[in-house]
Amino acid sequence: MGRDVVAVGIDVSKKKLDVAVLFSNGKYRTKVVSNDSKGFEELRLWLGKQGVDEGVHVCMEARGIYWEGVAGYLFDRGFVVSVVNPFQVKAFGGSRLARAKTDRVDAKLIAEFCAKERPEPWSAPSVEVREVGARSRALHSPNLMRSSMRCPMRRSLFSHLFMTSICLSVSGPRYPSFSTFNMLMRAWRGALS
Repeated sequence: MGRDVVAVGIDVSKKKLDVAVLFSNGKYRTKVVSNDSKGFEELRLWLGKQGVDEGVHVCMEARGIYWEGVAGYLFDRGFVVSVVNPFQVKAFGGSRLARAKTDRVDAKLIAEFCAKERPEPWSAPSVEVREVGARSRALHSPNLMRSSMRCPMRRSLFSHLFMTSICLSVSGPRYPSFSTFNMLMRAWRGALS
């Protein structure tokens, strides 16, 4: 056939995803999409046009938190996703004498790494755990933390909300309603403004 898909590599950054599809004949197709829900949907549609189905291995590097959205999106839609250490890909590239350093070249290198090394599949945490993680990151944003530490009352409220978020994140297999947490977050934001 010559156009069977072997692997997909995604170079992740804050604003965009550089994607490379590696075919069995050694050729690549590449695309750049935004790193947001609109871009994820565009990526899914484009992958379908390239013949990428759920059985194809998709790899990306674990860079900060920017990989989490696309990895979760693809995992939820049945793709086999691997999230790998960037140093593994760098070492693999060094062994291949890859010199050019662009996002497009990195995506191709990640696809090749995925095809040759077959890294372990990644499993996404439950939707509830991802929700708590997103809320925790919002709670700990630098601007919010900086403003909360200026006065003792805000420090106390910050500590209380931090502990609330921890309790919610470990409260068993089924999470209680987030309504209390949402109410506290709204109250806290109101107290900071």
